[in-house]
Amino acid sequence: MIGFAFLVALQVGQWTTIPPLNVPRQEVGVAAVEARVYVIGGIGTDQQGSKVVEIFDTQTGRWRLGPSFPIPIHHPNVAAVGSKIYVAGGYSDPGFTPVAKVFELDTDTELWTRKADLRRARAAGAAVEYAGRMYVFGGDTGDRSVTDTSVYDPSADQWTELRPMPTPRNHMGAAVLRGRIYVVGGRPGNLPVNEMYDPATNTWTTKPPMPTARSGHAVGAYRQSLIAIGGEGNPRTSTGVFSEVEAYNADLEDWTSLEPMVVPRHGIGIGAIGNAMFIPGGAVFEGYGATGQSDFFEVREDLLLPQYVAGGGYSTEIVMTNPSATRTAQVYVSLTDLNGRPLETSSLEIPPLASARFVGMQSPSSASLVIGTARINANARLSAYATIIGGGTRATVYPAGQARNVAFPIKQTGTEVQNAVALLNTTNQAATLTIALLNSRGEEVTRVSRQLSGNEQLSRFIDEFYPDIRNGEFSGTVTVRSTVLVAVVVLQIDRSGITTIPVTPID
Repeated sequence: MIGFAFLVALQVGQWTTIPPLNVPRQEVGVAAVEARVYVIGGIGTDQQGSKVVEIFDTQTGRWRLGPSFPIPIHHPNVAAVGSKIYVAGGYSDPGFTPVAKVFELDTDTELWTRKADLRRARAAGAAVEYAGRMYVFGGDTGDRSVTDTSVYDPSADQWTELRPMPTPRNHMGAAVLRGRIYVVGGRPGNLPVNEMYDPATNTWTTKPPMPTARSGHAVGAYRQSLIAIGGEGNPRTSTGVFSEVEAYNADLEDWTSLEPMVVPRHGIGIGAIGNAMFIPGGAVFEGYGATGQSDFFEVREDLLLPQYVAGGGYSTEIVMTNPSATRTAQVYVSLTDLNGRPLETSSLEIPPLASARFVGMQSPSSASLVIGTARINANARLSAYATIIGGGTRATVYPAGQARNVAFPIKQTGTEVQNAVALLNTTNQAATLTIALLNSRGEEVTRVSRQLSGNEQLSRFIDEFYPDIRNGEFSGTVTVRSTVLVAVVVLQIDRSGITTIPVTPID
């Protein structure tokens, strides 16, 4: 089965500075709507709560003042739901007095509206949006940290109490990853705690702890990774602030270090726009130390296309789109053979909101068949897909994520409807794969095992694994469980053409 392709996202990141806040603040509320980052309240250089709202337009690269918050506020719990921003609780005057008040900002009219209060006053918790609702976790009630978990339904203007968080804490961060909400770090005492909440089952699960125990940090998510940035309580520096940026991979259930903050800060939040995590303001010293310093952490993606095929009657076309409305993408496409030796390197620019196509120098009419890997590297986020033509067939293949365990549906009708799978070991380590066939009731029928060397690919028709279904009809599921990360692409082939079948990580 020649010509199967994979697009595998590898995550690294880089920091870029943007203009500073006009009013330096820490312990701010941060949210993003469309291409704008909103910074709400906080503690200023006078060590007092603020009503100031500033808005950063990522298309113009400029800050402007927004509608003042109704009361002085700092350490608020903030999340955007659609075009509305909700601020739930926080500390207000005098000093550090927790409030239960909730306000909604309509970003179209720029008007604040009072909404239903939290069940009890609390501040310095964590908030996220999921499925059109706002979830608020933990926080401080003035005399203790709490485990409260609450969800707000904007359409009903109503709060519902959920199963409490296992660890009472404040000054933590939270983000949504694959339909689950991860609540990470916090205090009293710097905590490494990583607890996952499942909104579908209203249950909590403890996950591997964050390597750097901290509080006052920011947490965001992109693709399959949770990213924790900055924070305070660092005994190893004179400032007491952390520069660490650490990513949690939900598939591997482990943490890795990314590029540290250029200007370490705490009392921060994230406004996520695409693959950019904007960090406005914060404090450069443990405790008080408000700054206007602002920047963003951009998650870069190297897209890998193994089994790039050209010549011998085959061609591979890669289509790339730059989804940024403001940035031109500098793109490099490198081709290597099966042994990793360079074949060709090309560079191109993709203007904002434009697309480009890459086919390489090898002609389909060439008698020489080239098989190898295409690597796409860019200074900005790209989307991409590959079309492979040859042998009388045409296949369009979309990006395949990395996971250890996945599932996908199959339907076999003799030789009229067949399924083909390609599995790529995305690591340098040897992999053991268990490939199981399940019937329509989810019951296992049979299984096979295969070994893959580092970076090796295996491409087969499903009935090559399970000959018993070759001449009959079968409808069910295939699961792949691997000892390392793999990328999986599945195609259904019938007389009408070739269809890409979705592959889903197993919970």
